[in-house]
Amino acid sequence: MVETRAEALRRDSKRNPGKTFSKSVMNPDVANFAVVAVIIVGLVASLSAITVWLVRGLSPKALKRDVPNVLQMEARFDQLQQSVDAIAVEVERIAEAQRFSAKLLSERSETRALPR
Repeated sequence: MVETRAEALRRDSKRNPGKTFSKSVMNPDVANFAVVAVIIVGLVASLSAITVWLVRGLSPKALKRDVPNVLQMEARFDQLQQSVDAIAVEVERIAEAQRFSAKLLSERSETRALPR
C-alpha cells in the first residue's frame, strides 16, 4: 500500500503532537533537474558572452572620418540659402503672371457679353 503525503503528515502529527510539520525531503529527481537547469542556464549565458566578445573583437573597426570643415559647411549652407531665395523669387513671378492672366481672362469674358 502506498502512503500519501497527507497520510504521512497525519501519522507524524499523532506521534509528535508538539511538532506540526514533518521533516520534508526533496525528491532526488527534482534536485537533479534543478542542478542541470542551473548548469544549462550558466552555459548559455557564458557562451553568449563569449560570442558577443568575439564578434565585437573580430569585426573590422570603422575608420574615423575627418570632421568636416566648418567653413566649408557654412559656405554650402549660404549657397543653399541663396538657391532657396532664388527659387522663392521665381515662384513669386510665376504667381504674379498667373494672377495677371486670370485678370485678363476675366476682363475678356466681360466684354464678350456685349451683343454682336
